[in-house]
Amino acid sequence: METFLNELSKLPEPLVGPTVENSLLAKPKEWRGVLIDSARTVFKADTIVKVLHLMHRYGFNRLHWHLTDDAGWRFSVPTYPALTSVGATLPRNTFQHYHSLKAGSVETGIAQQEEKWSCGFYTDEEIKQVVETAHQLNIEIMPELDLPGHMKAAIESYPAIGRPAGLPLPKWGRPHLQPPEARLPGANDLLWPNEEALEFLTAVLNRVIDLFPYSHVIHIGGDECALHQWETDPEMGQHLDALGLADEAGLQNWFMDFATQIVRSRGRSVGVWDEVCELNPEFDGLVFAWEGEDGLNRIQKTTQKYVFADCRILYLNRTDPEVPEQIGMVPEISVKDILTAPMEELYEERCVGIQVSAWSEFILDEDALLSHLFPRMLAVAERVWNPKLQARAAECSELEETAARIAAEYKTLCSVF
Repeated sequence: METFLNELSKLPEPLVGPTVENSLLAKPKEWRGVLIDSARTVFKADTIVKVLHLMHRYGFNRLHWHLTDDAGWRFSVPTYPALTSVGATLPRNTFQHYHSLKAGSVETGIAQQEEKWSCGFYTDEEIKQVVETAHQLNIEIMPELDLPGHMKAAIESYPAIGRPAGLPLPKWGRPHLQPPEARLPGANDLLWPNEEALEFLTAVLNRVIDLFPYSHVIHIGGDECALHQWETDPEMGQHLDALGLADEAGLQNWFMDFATQIVRSRGRSVGVWDEVCELNPEFDGLVFAWEGEDGLNRIQKTTQKYVFADCRILYLNRTDPEVPEQIGMVPEISVKDILTAPMEELYEERCVGIQVSAWSEFILDEDALLSHLFPRMLAVAERVWNPKLQARAAECSELEETAARIAAEYKTLCSVF
């Protein structure tokens, strides 16, 4: 780490993003984020620190740290020790149900995981290292605790908070989706409306807030909830009646409201994925519009502020066509794609910024993470900071010059990787 920071400090001023010229003229959006998925791959704390320093160099100021998911639980909660003894030690998912993949990704990922991937969790000391580094660099961390779905790791640790014991799983989690591959097999990954689940949420949300003292926004998820799993519980009607709810969609809102009250009681606000707007257009939180056209349509149903995080152009876990050895999701995204995408939403008043994401289903170590982020993050930095590109996509006359600067900056940057 010391060598990396020393070499990074010796680099000349960046050629892209917050250059001296751009900084004088640009009016960048407030939120310039990067999502790192540590739930699926537990990147070393030093890797997260490296990413923070690279974010700082290129004018990004929010780290969205995804710390819980079906694949694993990545921080300790003293009153729930099994979260780390069980939830942090699950075997890696093979991800064979993914259907939008570059050929060979599953096979290559399985072959590489024994050598490259490790499970585990971040100690309090490691989290503090990341938190304090971010604070020194004027980067705010938004930790994510995804609920009420994507809770498989927590439920494997504490079965009482999930599907009742002995109740068979449905064949599909979301049987209404098309194509059929998107339906996903039924899984015990939804919290159940009981006292155990509410006590659990109270403890883990307060723990997150304690671990991240500088974080104004706590992300509480709300995405990809397989409501069909609640619908197949013959006793769910009794739960809904007791809570005064009309249906299972209302139950998801109930969980989101419960979590929001806890977060706000500690003086923080919440972030959510765009699916929440479909169930409750009045939900009061910062919305992350990720799901392409569907996500942007959901945003139009609300009056909430939002972050442009469109998977079609900003999900950098999708492979780069210039890096043939990468594995992961498709369609691929290139530097040129980012420079020429319309991104008209960025110029709406309600849009407070932009965020790239690196989901780590097929990103197994630090080298792969940096390969997926760069050079494409440099193109995003240009869209954020270059006043010639802020108002519109790059045209031919600008594209060649901008691409050349990105290539030169990336070559310089590679000297420190």
